Amino acid sequence: MKEPIFNASLTIEATPEEAEALNKSNSTVDEETRQTFRHALEMQEASLPKGRIARLKSKQVNKFTTPLWQIEDMFISYQRGKNNTEATIKYYQKVFRNLYRFVAYLVSESPADYAKMLNTSKEALTEHTLSDLEFGKIMPLVVLETDDFEAEYHDYILDYLECNEQTLNNIFRGWRAIAYFCMDKGWIDTRNIYIREVAPAIKEVYTDSEIEKLLVKPRPEDFIEYRNWVIINYFLATGNRISSVANLKISDLDFDEGIITVNVQKNRDPLPHCNGRKAKADSYRIHSPLSL
Repeated sequence: MKEPIFNASLTIEATPEEAEALNKSNSTVDEETRQTFRHALEMQEASLPKGRIARLKSKQVNKFTTPLWQIEDMFISYQRGKNNTEATIKYYQKVFRNLYRFVAYLVSESPADYAKMLNTSKEALTEHTLSDLEFGKIMPLVVLETDDFEAEYHDYILDYLECNEQTLNNIFRGWRAIAYFCMDKGWIDTRNIYIREVAPAIKEVYTDSEIEKLLVKPRPEDFIEYRNWVIINYFLATGNRISSVANLKISDLDFDEGIITVNVQKNRDPLPHCNGRKAKADSYRIHSPLSL
C-alpha cells in the first residue's frame, strides 16, 4: 500500500536571526538553482492549501518593549496547556490584576501621582491618564526587575492593602510562579523568591455536644430539617467539599453497596478514601457509612 502524499504551502515563522542563519546554511546552493526552486513554488502556491507554524510569540519577547498584558496571555495559555482547572486559571488572573495595580503603585513618583491613576474612567484614556489597572498592564516586562521588587510588593500588600500574612503568601505564590515562568524563558534576570510559611489560624470547630445535637434525627416528614440532617451526616462521614457534594447526582449513589461515586473534585486528584478502588476516569469511589 502506497504512503499518502500531502502537498501544501507551509509558512514557518522565524526570527531575523534564524532567517539569517538559514540563508547562510544554504550558501552552497547557487543563485540560479535557488531562483528556479522559488519559481516552481510560486507556480504551485495558488492551488495548494496553506498552513502556518506560529512560533514567534515567545521568541520575540523584549523586556524593554513587551507589555505585561502580553505576558499574562502567554502565561494563561501555558496554564491551560497544563490542563489546570478553571479555578486555578481564575486564581492566576486575579494574581495578575494584583500585580498590575502594584506595578502602577511602584512606578508612581509620588502618592499624589498614584492617586491620579485611581478611579479613572476608561474615557480618560484619550487624555493619557489611566486607571492603576490599565496603567500596570502596559508597563514593560523590565519593571519586574526593579530593585527590591519583592520587598516593595511585600510592604504594599501588608501596609497599603492591609492584608494578613496568609493573604500575602497566597498572592506571592502566584507571583512567584509568574516570575519563574519569565525567568525560565530567559526574559528577565533570574533570582530566588522566598515565601515565609505561616501557620494557618486555628479555626473554631463544633464541640462534641454540639455535634450530638446536630445528629439528632428529625422526623422524615419535615423535609427541610431532614435534608439538612442528611447533608450534615454526609459531611461528617466523607469530608467532601461543598462543590463535590453540590454536583452529586442520583446516579452517583449506590445504596445497595453503600458506595458513592464522587466525580467533581477541586484539584482532580484522587480523594482520600477507604477502599481506594478506582471507578472510572476522573471518578473515584468512597465507602459511605451512612444509613439514612
